[in-house]
Amino acid sequence: MQALLDIAPRGCRVRVGEPDTDCDSLSLCTAYAHEGYSSMNFDSARNAYFKDAIAACRARRWLEVGVGAHATLSRMVLDGAPQRTLTGIEVLASSAKSARRCLREYGKDRFHIVETSSYDMEGGAFDALLCEVVGAIASAEGIVDVVDDLRARGVLAPLCHVIPTRVETFFAPVTLTARDLKRGGLYVTTRFASVKPASFDDTTPTRDRGLLEQYDLYTGTCSTAGSSAFTIHRECAVHGIGMYIVLDGALSSCHGRDDAARNWRMPVALFDEVVNVHAGDVMNIASRVTSAARRHSYAFHCERGSDRWAVELKTEHMYANFA
Repeated sequence: MQALLDIAPRGCRVRVGEPDTDCDSLSLCTAYAHEGYSSMNFDSARNAYFKDAIAACRARRWLEVGVGAHATLSRMVLDGAPQRTLTGIEVLASSAKSARRCLREYGKDRFHIVETSSYDMEGGAFDALLCEVVGAIASAEGIVDVVDDLRARGVLAPLCHVIPTRVETFFAPVTLTARDLKRGGLYVTTRFASVKPASFDDTTPTRDRGLLEQYDLYTGTCSTAGSSAFTIHRECAVHGIGMYIVLDGALSSCHGRDDAARNWRMPVALFDEVVNVHAGDVMNIASRVTSAARRHSYAFHCERGSDRWAVELKTEHMYANFA
């Protein structure tokens, strides 16, 4: 953390967070504010993916988890075939009220906003599930647990179409500069940083990518552990492991969607100390998702030559109390 604070340029917005040990995927929903909803609205890559995926689905009875105050994706559903109906779940009362206002032009017979959590949702069985509770790390906001729970309780039809159908998180070692920090400010805790670089590729000294997680939300299959080798092509100081997500469905967010649907902000699992690397070095990283439920946890075991170190990233680090 201190290495990033040292390079933060003058005028950079810096927010230092304290770990929140009580936070989980449900409680973090109540902390959403205008900035959070606006950031999703401005995420053109992610929204372009959802618009195309929704248009490609012919289901009529839709369930959306996490409608949000602006009902951005709800409107995409209702802008489609007039036979479509939408039941939207929103745990935050103020957001549910705002969403109803945003959707009233479609008529009350086409939508119903329920102020509850998905875990308390009853009824069904819906033909399509729209679930945008995807975090900066795909599983970080509980999407895997939410879909599994809805399916197990019969809220979804057996052949329910799920959007996104598959979520993935990729990673690589990254080096950050003052320019990266100033562009979107720095949110940082002892183990985590959130930044907004111009592109993911600009921050990493390697062309290799590792797969942290892959979940098929239709079949229930997943890949949550693996080993990756990263060949370094330039000398630099590596601060940690940067990540980005990719969403897949009837089409992929990889295809022409702003460089593989990179996140609006990039999450970084910070090393305890900066690691200086040189061209030709190889960094090996074994990754594992140790939890993808309401509280998440990710572990990375790194080595370069004879040096070995570990990084663990949990809910309380990513969703800290920022000053």
